Amino acid sequence: MKLYIKYMVSLRCKMLVQEELRKLGMKYVVVDLGVVDFLEEITEEKREQLKVNLLKSGL
Repeated sequence: MKLYIKYMVSLRCKMLVQEELRKLGMKYVVVDLGVVDFLEEITEEKREQLKVNLLKSGL
C-alpha cells in the first residue's frame, strides 16, 4: 500500500515520518520524498493517528 504525504521535501521530513511510523508500530518498506510504501494494509485508525501526528509537524 502506498500513502502519499504532502509537503515532504527534505531529509529532515523523511526522518520525521520514519520516527512517527516507528512510534505507531507501522511496518513500512520505503520512505521517500512524498510517499511511504507499506508492507501491508493499514487500518483507518492508524492512518488517522499518523495524519494527526504529521499535521502537528506541518506535513
